[in-house]
Amino acid sequence: MNIHLLQHLFSPPDDPSLINYGTYSPPLVALSILVAIFSSWMALQVVGLAHASTSRGRALRIVMLGSGSLALGCGVWAMHFIGMLAFNLCTVVDYDPGTTLLSVLPSLGASCVALAIISRSQLTTAPLLTGGLLVGAGIGAMHYTGMAAMRLDLALRYDPRMFALSIVVAVVLATLALWIRFGLRNLRGRLHRHVLGLISASVMGCAIAGMHYTGMAAARFVGRLPAGAVPEQRGIYLALAITLITVAITIFIMSANGLLRYRELFRQKSESESWMRALLTTTIDGVITIDRAGTIHEFNVSAERIFGWTRGQIVGRDIRLLMADQERAEREGLLKYLGGDAATLTTKGREVLGVRKDGAIVPIRLAVGHATLAERDLFVLFITDITERRAIMQALRDSELQLRSLIGNIPGISFRSSMEFDAPPLFISDGIERLTGHPASDFTGAGRTRKLSSLIMPEDRAGVAAEIGRSIAALAPYKVEYRIVHADGGTRWVWENGAVTRDEDRPEIVWIDGVILDITERHQMEQELRKAKEIAEQAAAARASFVANMSHEIRTPLNAILGFTKVLLDTDLDASQRHQLGTVHKAGRSLLRLLNGVLDTAKLDKGAVELENEDYNLAELIDELASTFGGNARNKGLRIDVDYDAALPAWLHGDQLRMRQVIGNLVDNAIKFTEAGTVTLRARGDDGCLCIEVRDTGIGIAPERLQAIFDQFTQADASMTRRFGGTGLGTTISRQLVTLMGGRIWAESTPGQGAIFHVRLPLEAARDPHTRHAGDALQGPAPPPPRTAAGTPPAAYDAALVRAKAGQLLPALKRGELNDAALAALAAGIGGAGAPAALTRQLADIENALNEFDLPLAHATLEAMLESLAEENP
Repeated sequence: MNIHLLQHLFSPPDDPSLINYGTYSPPLVALSILVAIFSSWMALQVVGLAHASTSRGRALRIVMLGSGSLALGCGVWAMHFIGMLAFNLCTVVDYDPGTTLLSVLPSLGASCVALAIISRSQLTTAPLLTGGLLVGAGIGAMHYTGMAAMRLDLALRYDPRMFALSIVVAVVLATLALWIRFGLRNLRGRLHRHVLGLISASVMGCAIAGMHYTGMAAARFVGRLPAGAVPEQRGIYLALAITLITVAITIFIMSANGLLRYRELFRQKSESESWMRALLTTTIDGVITIDRAGTIHEFNVSAERIFGWTRGQIVGRDIRLLMADQERAEREGLLKYLGGDAATLTTKGREVLGVRKDGAIVPIRLAVGHATLAERDLFVLFITDITERRAIMQALRDSELQLRSLIGNIPGISFRSSMEFDAPPLFISDGIERLTGHPASDFTGAGRTRKLSSLIMPEDRAGVAAEIGRSIAALAPYKVEYRIVHADGGTRWVWENGAVTRDEDRPEIVWIDGVILDITERHQMEQELRKAKEIAEQAAAARASFVANMSHEIRTPLNAILGFTKVLLDTDLDASQRHQLGTVHKAGRSLLRLLNGVLDTAKLDKGAVELENEDYNLAELIDELASTFGGNARNKGLRIDVDYDAALPAWLHGDQLRMRQVIGNLVDNAIKFTEAGTVTLRARGDDGCLCIEVRDTGIGIAPERLQAIFDQFTQADASMTRRFGGTGLGTTISRQLVTLMGGRIWAESTPGQGAIFHVRLPLEAARDPHTRHAGDALQGPAPPPPRTAAGTPPAAYDAALVRAKAGQLLPALKRGELNDAALAALAAGIGGAGAPAALTRQLADIENALNEFDLPLAHATLEAMLESLAEENP
């Protein structure tokens, strides 16, 4: 039903001849525009009153804007209705009262939005466009609601295009009307504000009228006029009545707003007077008001305090009563201005002397202000008691003398110099005479004859100048030591510390402040300490050389002792003899390990250890170490876990022997100090570095001994040596080797829960030799085949024979029945040409352990190797 009605409302008639076109009465059209302009002007005046109201008058501001919206809304509605009356269709037109009154509401809403936006101090694009849309929609709704109130013999329809155009025009003109007040701000300096207001009101009024008559152009009156229809004659009178009523309402609203504004101004004036009186009463400065004759009219509380007069005693009397030097005042002071042209009065304060009631002289600072009233000139005197300030200035002068005395007695020199190196100092303390033998007057003042830079030794001058230049360029402090020539011809060492100083008002460097201390005695002491250090280092080097030589000499006969005890242990002995020889052999091995550790430490201290870098397989090395120490771990009921990161290259470039020594020491310590649980060896890559981590579940290390654990002959506790054995050199050697390889080592621990040793080394990956180009073989001859312990070339490697021998020897090894003959047979039968590389390296490790008489290590490596061989499938 509604859709059918809308289609009918916007559909053209079938017969175009049925469309009736009316005419406009020019006087009424002009009257409608004038009403719109008048209402807009009144609304702008109300906005001005509301905008001038203070923040305390927020309620008043809302009332003013609301009343202005009522006036503008009535004016817009009156303009619309007068415009409707100006349209003549040669037939009688009536209006439905309810719908006509209803059309007032959109007009009021649009007016409220318009005044709310216009009253802003700033207007941005988003509020302007939103307000224009709302105002245009409101006025359009008012117009078409008013059109719907028409009652006539013709049918009312609308042209869709003109209807849409009227809405667009309404929004655009509404936006223009809202913007015009802000757009004319740039003309405030050239046009009077009333002219600007009239222009703004004219644009708004024309915009409102334009929206109405564009909407009227969209209307189509369809039907046939009855015969004898005549134009209606009552429109002019009704229009005049509406105009008068609108003007009356608008003037009433304007008058009411004017009264409200007057009340607010009166309140502000009363508050301003109260504020001014409170200010004059409570201000620290004295305020005295006089006329041109010098008669006192006002005298505030602070003036009473300064001069000792009360207001009642002094008001009406002459200002000369308070002046200590009237002649000077008449010649160049206040009285001169009172008797002359007030325009020459200066408001700049000056210091003068005043007289108290008791005759005492009081120093004051006087500033004068001039106010021209309708009947007379008044002068306001602002008086500040500067007695305390003068006392402060005197105290500052005394403090300056004290500071100068203090600077003159400190053990050193204070100075201030300009940016130029060779320029004389701006200030230098008297201590310069004690340091150089020349008085301070030789360096500063009009009679200066020397420069501080001229006393610097020629060899040091360029370095000092460069250091100061870098400090100035970097805006940073500097410290420099140099030599100067004393007046007696001797040399003094001095230490200078200075910094650039900026101006508080400008970012420019204005000077350098600093101190100079005599460090001649300290320099002599440093030279003596340096000599003592060199002597101590020579003694340490001699000690290290002695320890290394003695360790080597002791190890030679000790190897013979270990060898012969091993030979005796392989013979037929009774239980007592075997036990005694075993004790000797075990003690000899412990002493050998101690000597090896001492020797390695001595070599590292002397820097005699050089790295032999080559390509090696880290994964196999870690696997071999886990197998080597696996026997010791299993004997204690421990498990060794290996965690090798798959992303870490297997082949690396470095010193394989030192890497084996570092990891072996850490794993050996972890097994030694762990009674139950697991030892974990982890390897991974991190940001271009190799990270080795050895974690155990042992006794742990106290936090206060974590750093000392890497010192020589140091363990986690003094009782550890007695309980677990060892010398404490393993971690020391590991730290020295890691440092030599360009890495670092540290430990973390929780007592009772275990320890973690971290090693971080530079990661240098190498290519797998099995995947290198075949042409690489041309670079040199193939390595010689491995040899047995006897030195003869082994036979070809036989995997089946190796497995059989491993199965035969493994039980004997576990029972401790494997002797030297069995080891020789093993070397001859298991090795061979074409043997796997891992097996060859394990045999080499066993041979090295035997050569060092480290049988436990040899047996552990051998056991792991045999177990691996025996478990291989045919």
